[in-house]
Amino acid sequence: MVQREKNNLLQKTKERLHTRSFHSGIWIVLLAFIAIVLAVGINLAVAALPEDITKVDTTPNALYTISPETETLLRSLSEEVTITCVVTTGYEDATLQEMLERYADLSTYLSIQYVDPTLHPDFTAQYTSDSLAENSLIVESQRRNTIVSYDSIYTYELNYTTYVYDTYFDGESLITSAIDFVTSDTLPTAYYLTGHGEFTIDDTMSGYVSRQNIALEPLSLLSSESVPEDCACLLIVSPSSDISEDDYDKILAYLQNGGKMLLYTDYIETDMPNLHALLSYYGIELQDGIVIESDSSRHIQGYAHYLLPDLVEHEITASIINDGYYILAPVVQGLIIKEDLRDTLTIEPLLTTSEDAFSKLVTDYTLNSFEYEEGDTAGPFTLGAAITEDNEDGSQTHLVVYTTSYLVDSQIDTIVSGGNSALFIKSLNWMCEGKQTVAIDAKGMSVDFLILSARDVSFLSLLFIGVLPLLVLLCGGIVWYRRRKR
Repeated sequence: MVQREKNNLLQKTKERLHTRSFHSGIWIVLLAFIAIVLAVGINLAVAALPEDITKVDTTPNALYTISPETETLLRSLSEEVTITCVVTTGYEDATLQEMLERYADLSTYLSIQYVDPTLHPDFTAQYTSDSLAENSLIVESQRRNTIVSYDSIYTYELNYTTYVYDTYFDGESLITSAIDFVTSDTLPTAYYLTGHGEFTIDDTMSGYVSRQNIALEPLSLLSSESVPEDCACLLIVSPSSDISEDDYDKILAYLQNGGKMLLYTDYIETDMPNLHALLSYYGIELQDGIVIESDSSRHIQGYAHYLLPDLVEHEITASIINDGYYILAPVVQGLIIKEDLRDTLTIEPLLTTSEDAFSKLVTDYTLNSFEYEEGDTAGPFTLGAAITEDNEDGSQTHLVVYTTSYLVDSQIDTIVSGGNSALFIKSLNWMCEGKQTVAIDAKGMSVDFLILSARDVSFLSLLFIGVLPLLVLLCGGIVWYRRRKR
């Protein structure tokens, strides 16, 4: 009896195993298993992909998108670089963290680590004696190290339209510059001349120079026998008194040995024969007077002596032209390029005016008229020039001359959204053995708000609270009436 029941149960089990529903169940279980394996595999594969592939940057200003300059630098790394973020656990800056992850994905030589200062209070002492703000970065290689302060990563600029401070994220520019700094074989030094009442470059402009990993050092030729041998570029910014004959000899000797000089002059009624003799030796002279631009499209509205000059194609200006920047040159003089140049000398204009420009003489630093008058000199004029000379020893001398120091004034620079500072940095880099510029703009983070007038608010309120509900009720009433008639 028991054996018969066992046989019946076995028979029923075999029959069930051959049913369509059982086979369907087996396929469902198998497909579910395959789907789970594929899902896990895809997730593991995606997790191994770089951040720039798996995470699409949908921010309006491409906040997380890495620029081509940074990509080129990171992919060319051939030595270990470590970026240490000093931050208390739980207080990480999400924007900065996202960018660092994208940096690490672009180079196997770059590693990112986080150090909690509460757990390791003595960690930063080996790099600096100052206290570091949360989320500050320490960038280091075997050569050297540098610090990117968190306070400098975000900048704030007053919007004169809304009178609200706009926030800008400058992390990429600072981090890329820091990596370039710790991996560079040599770091050029630019010396700026002192002792003649020169214009002082403000912190904003000198900060731009530092980002190029170019050191700025003062130079007094009164106490120096010559221009230092490590001088990559001699910077002279609007001296208010003439250089001495001894200074002239030292500067000329430096230039004749393949030196580089970036000179900004201003209109001044004081005679400066030695400085002018130096310019004349290299084929240029200063036009007496201030340039006025008659073409309204080439100057700031209402200020005919605040010029918007044309940029002439050159290695210095090429990227500025491509990026569509304007240059603002207030109170500028014209340059006269001499005709009897030495065969070894090449002069290329960088900034020029229109043919409608003219140079007007100034009395006691006062412009009495902005109209063309008898005695004025008709244009066009060159306002900036690049000078190259091939020397007998095989070296090459570079000079760049601009005729207004306003080109290195940070307040004037803001009017043209950084065009003037870009020209300054490009000129300086051209001097420093063609060093590549790390010029990455800060990215805006401000939210654009929808501002509605009282009239707009009333109209929209009437539309959404009154008109649309009535239309819905009307449509509903029509549908109800038609169904009732059927």
